[in-house]
Amino acid sequence: MRSWIAIGPIIFQPSELAKFGVIISVAKYIDINKDDINNPAVLIKILIFAFIPIALILMQPDLGTALVFIFFIAVMLFIGGIDRKYIVTVLLIALILLIVGLGIFFYLMQDYTPNKDYRLDRIVTFFYPELYPEDTGYQVIQSKTAIGSGMLYGRGLYQGVQNQLGYLPTKETDFIFAVIGEELGLLGGLFLLLLYAVLLHRLIKIARHSSNLFGSLIVSGITAMLFFHIFENIGMTMGLLPVTGIPLPFISSGGTFMLVNMISIGLALSVGMKKGKIDLNDF
Repeated sequence: MRSWIAIGPIIFQPSELAKFGVIISVAKYIDINKDDINNPAVLIKILIFAFIPIALILMQPDLGTALVFIFFIAVMLFIGGIDRKYIVTVLLIALILLIVGLGIFFYLMQDYTPNKDYRLDRIVTFFYPELYPEDTGYQVIQSKTAIGSGMLYGRGLYQGVQNQLGYLPTKETDFIFAVIGEELGLLGGLFLLLLYAVLLHRLIKIARHSSNLFGSLIVSGITAMLFFHIFENIGMTMGLLPVTGIPLPFISSGGTFMLVNMISIGLALSVGMKKGKIDLNDF
């Protein structure tokens, strides 16, 4: 499968467009079944519905985008009032899978070959980027070098060595925060984080004061989606999280991703403006 589809001169990423479609659909289904949200049959239907786009995205393969879907759906279920026993069960399963996954990872590392499996490459890069400085670890090493060299005030706009001399790969998309860190320094990075904090705070405020559950779930899903993108992108550029190819909202280059961001904010503002009952026809 392909992550991008071209229709004439228009090239777009269906998985990005599916984000707010899934958010609205799941929000509506939870709203309709809000009194039976803890009914196993209802939960299974939600999970089956959510698994379809996630499975298609994993087949592309695009693990990063699939994780975004999993995260915002989990947040929406939590806001919808899912019982604590389900949360504890999922956390225990996740812990077991993490332990098993680490065991499998260290077993595969005994006969590891670079560029054989991109997902394994990214995990290895996360733990041992210096093992392959000219191969799978190149991106992270150059990104950390760029951010570190910016220090407090940065090298100056358009004065970054890693950026301007082409050492930093995918600098317009996945590693745009490394460019900000190098050229604008710690203060520039903190200012961007402050802007994101203000945005997320306003979205959370809209979700809390929404007139009904449907609107609150929509904004909660949008907030969770943006938060995961911000958290994962900045974390991977600093080597704190595995590289998953997730762009930075409103900063990274990308037509489909930017369009989804703008539509999502428009939906959130629409929810914030409406004081009465919100329905699908309102959008």
